[in-house]
Amino acid sequence: MKNRWNMVFYFLLITFVLFVLAFATPVLGVFSAKFLFVNELGCNMSSFSQSTCLVFGVDIGDRIRMYGAPFIGVLATPLAFIIVFWEVSVVWIILIVLAWVMAGKYK
Repeated sequence: MKNRWNMVFYFLLITFVLFVLAFATPVLGVFSAKFLFVNELGCNMSSFSQSTCLVFGVDIGDRIRMYGAPFIGVLATPLAFIIVFWEVSVVWIILIVLAWVMAGKYK
């Protein structure tokens, strides 16, 4: 059982670090947001209409719009990351801590 919880812990930790690097690094964050979501998913990011950017049934267009703002998008990407993905990060950190506790419980 210990190995499973260790694998879950490391999987959550590594994917969270990759997520933060992909969306909180200044140049890479804008590139990830625009090219990964807008181009690959075919999102409509027009400022005049409602976004049609659905991921797992959730519209994330308003989150991605923050990365397109002139000064926030490029210069303050870590701030945009905190504003846009704070609740996702909190849930992810809670899951990491729970997996760490469970891995320690089965030593």
